[in-house]
Amino acid sequence: MSHDESSHENEIDERPRLNIKKKLREFGLIHRYDNEADFALYCRMIPALSFVRLNDVKQYAATLFENLPDCLDQVASWFEHNYIEKGEVRRGGRMVQIQPRFPHQLWNVHQTTIDGQHRTNNYAEAGNRRIQSEMGMESPTMGYFIDRLKLIQRGRD
Repeated sequence: MSHDESSHENEIDERPRLNIKKKLREFGLIHRYDNEADFALYCRMIPALSFVRLNDVKQYAATLFENLPDCLDQVASWFEHNYIEKGEVRRGGRMVQIQPRFPHQLWNVHQTTIDGQHRTNNYAEAGNRRIQSEMGMESPTMGYFIDRLKLIQRGRD
């Protein structure tokens, strides 16, 4: 797996929910999300598609998007484009499906949940927080990072 794929995988695991909130802000709907329980419930249904069986995601998404309030059309279109499918194009005389930016396998957690596995990268996040704590800053330079790692390791040897 390339670095880009790996970073996308970590990004996707819990991001549909966070990305929806970002889009709600962008489309001027975050106030409604924060203050209207029914509206917030509709918004949370979109990333909840990550818990649907992989083979049923497109069908459930279509049903959900047909039943969302009209004010969520932009959010639904954005989600569909990035997480469900972009559509079809004609190539060489036949229709070819264009894959979404983030394939279902990266963000769908249905089977992971059924199997009782971890859905997020909490261990990696905990390790990252510990390193940040040891470094004393969030984004050290590479030289500082290496020097600090050596110092930390010497203290543990």
